[in-house]
Amino acid sequence: MPRPRRNACLALGLLLATAVAAVGAQAPALASMVSSLSRLESQVGSTNTDLALLRRDLDRVLTHLGMRGGDSDDASSSAAHKADATSRTDDAMFPAHRQDHRGLSGDDAATSMENVTRIDKLSVATSTARVAKNLHVSGNVYVHGSIVYQEMILPVPTTPRPTPSPTLQPTPSPSPGPTETPCSPTGVYAPFETGTKCPLVHFDMETLDGAQVKDLIGGHNLNVVGSPEAGVSGAVGLTYQIKSAGDYFLSAAGDFPTTLEFANPKSLAAWVYITSAGGDGDGAMPFASFGRDSSDCLNSAVGMDCNVNTGNFQLITCGNDMTVSASTVSGMCGVGAWHHYAIAFGEESGGCNGAYMFFDGQLVKSGSLCGVDTERNMGIGVGVDTWHSATHHHLSNGRVDEVRMYDYALTTAEAAELFGLKD
Repeated sequence: MPRPRRNACLALGLLLATAVAAVGAQAPALASMVSSLSRLESQVGSTNTDLALLRRDLDRVLTHLGMRGGDSDDASSSAAHKADATSRTDDAMFPAHRQDHRGLSGDDAATSMENVTRIDKLSVATSTARVAKNLHVSGNVYVHGSIVYQEMILPVPTTPRPTPSPTLQPTPSPSPGPTETPCSPTGVYAPFETGTKCPLVHFDMETLDGAQVKDLIGGHNLNVVGSPEAGVSGAVGLTYQIKSAGDYFLSAAGDFPTTLEFANPKSLAAWVYITSAGGDGDGAMPFASFGRDSSDCLNSAVGMDCNVNTGNFQLITCGNDMTVSASTVSGMCGVGAWHHYAIAFGEESGGCNGAYMFFDGQLVKSGSLCGVDTERNMGIGVGVDTWHSATHHHLSNGRVDEVRMYDYALTTAEAAELFGLKD
C-alpha cells in the first residue's frame, strides 16, 4: 500500500461538515463540499457505507436549505438508510431532533431548520470520523464559526502506470567461440580440417626444414632425391618439377604415423600434374605412397598412381588393388592439367576394409579390400612407389603438391573441399 502523506488542504469534501446558518452565506461552502465529496466517491467508491451516510447527511442539508429539489431518498440516500439501520449511532444520540419538519411554516419551520442543521452538523462530523477510521486515516477536527473541518492524512491514490513498451534491442552478435588452432601456422586447409580432422601429415611441397621438405604437422620430413626443380607453380602456392626417374622424395624407413599401420582407417590425398605420359617406361606413375613389409609388398603398402598405358587410376596395396577404368571416368590420367586424387580405407570389419577412390572431389569407386596390413619397412614416398622399395616405379615427369595423410576415411564432401583449395 502506498505510504500516506499529509494533504495540505483542510477543505477536502470528506473533511467538511457544515452547520448551516443561512442559505446565501453557506452556498459556496456547500457547493465546495459537494464537489469534494464527489471526488472522494470516485476514488473510494460510492457504495462505501460511510460515504453513503455522509452523502445522505449532505443531501438533507441541501434539501432543507432549498438547494436540492425533491425528496432526498435517491439511490445514495436509500443506500445510506439501509446502512443506517445497524451502523448509525447519532440517531440514538439525538432522537428528539429527528422529526419530520416538512410542511411546517413560520417559527416552527425556522426552529425545525435550526434543529436539522445542528443535528446534521454533528451527524456529518460523526460520519467524517467514521470514514476516517474506515480508511485508516487520522486527523484533527476544527470548528470555525459554523463550519466543521477535519484535517486528515489520506492515502494518495495510486494511478496505475502504463506498462512501458519494451525497448527493442538489437540482437547482439554472438560472441566468437574459441578460435580453432590451425592445423599448422603456414598451411592452407579446407573448412573441415580442424581439431581431430587435421591431417597427420601435410607436405605443402614448398616449405623446407633445412634441406628437407617439411611435414607441417607431424615432423615426418622428406629427403629430396635427385635434382627436382623447386619453386615452380603448384596447385596451391609453389612446388617442385620432377624431370626424371631419379627425381623423387622419400622419408626415412618406417617414418610415418603409427596410427596408419595395419588395417587401421587411413586416407591419402594429393594434387598431381602429369607433364608427359612416358614415366619410367613401365606405364605406372606413382603419386604418393607409404609402407611396405620387409620381405614382400603383399598388401603391406598403400599408394595411388595412374597407369599411363591404360589411363586407369589405381589404389595400390600391392596385392588387392582397386582400379577405376578410363572408360568409366575419362581424363583421369590426363596430361597438362592439375587433378586431385584421394584414396581412403574405412574401419576394418571381418578382415576387410571399405575402400574409396576420389577424383577431382568426386567419389568414382567404392568397394571392399581384405587383408590390408600396412607395414613400416618403408616410409613415405612422393613421386615414387614404396611398395617396391622405391626401385620400380617413378613419376618421372610431373609435379605433386599438397600431399596429405589422415587416420580416418575421407568422405565425398571432404574430398570436394580439398578439391576446392586450388589456386
